Amino acid sequence: MNTIRFSHSYLKLPPSWEGKKATLLFVREIELERQNEQFLTYDTQYYKIEVDEDYSHFDLYPLPKKGKYLLLLFECEGTVFTTLRRSYGSKMGYYLERLNCEFELIKIEEEKK
Repeated sequence: MNTIRFSHSYLKLPPSWEGKKATLLFVREIELERQNEQFLTYDTQYYKIEVDEDYSHFDLYPLPKKGKYLLLLFECEGTVFTTLRRSYGSKMGYYLERLNCEFELIKIEEEKK
């Protein structure tokens, strides 16, 4: 089974997403520096585990200011969402070969700082 891993519970993901199956619908290489702030916020905003002093419940996953990334579009139980992955080596071919295939959504442990 194909898997796609997430280190956080992103707002874009469907409710109770862990372990669900999502179908890969689209793959395209993009340049981060050409994306607007609204899209990058949508794609990287996640629920914080701990609430800090400013009482913010959300944080943004840090991305570099520029670089080539793969934009992946998935559908899961009526929810359509994107995710960004670094573009290197044969990654584009890997995802193109799996268009219209299911991926299991996996939650990985967050690194403690």
